[in-house]
Amino acid sequence: MSRNPYTRPVGTRKLISCLLILLTFSFFMTGCVGNVIDNNGISGNNGNGQEAEKNMFDKYLFLRFFRFYTNHPNDTTPSQSDLINYSDIVFVLDESEQVNYPKDVLVAWPGTNTERVLWSVNYYAICGEGADPTPYGLAYPITMTDVVDQWESYYDFVMSLDSSLHSYVMSPSHGYAEEDEGWYPLPDLGSCPS
Repeated sequence: MSRNPYTRPVGTRKLISCLLILLTFSFFMTGCVGNVIDNNGISGNNGNGQEAEKNMFDKYLFLRFFRFYTNHPNDTTPSQSDLINYSDIVFVLDESEQVNYPKDVLVAWPGTNTERVLWSVNYYAICGEGADPTPYGLAYPITMTDVVDQWESYYDFVMSLDSSLHSYVMSPSHGYAEEDEGWYPLPDLGSCPS
């Protein structure tokens, strides 16, 4: 029987070397899991990295979608690839609150467009179309404090609106044109008009 010239038996040394490399690599990867981020911020290695990544990405989508300002350098909204520089994203009511957090936390606060979208959700979706925020743990009028403290509920509520209403409330102008010196003030909500 002739031997295939293109193959040769693996020597014991090569086999042991490959196994050692794989074993070393697996120990290295186990050590790389590190800390993860949960709803309360940074936590120890709990093996829940995928859920933490999803939570961080959900927060990122929320701040982009609802046009929050952030403490990202140069007053720019961070890109998705910038998230590796941050251990968490927190939502606050005011820019001045960012001093309470370390530099590796991305702090986001409502901007002018965030306020306009919230007003539209209250006025057009809830008052105008009768959308019910109560299944999401929210009540009319939804406040900016609700948006910041219950961001997941607010996000889920807005995403539950039918597509045409959703598109309409997400447009920040709604017939309120920009003046040279800024936006016209939004009317007071009070209670839903009859």
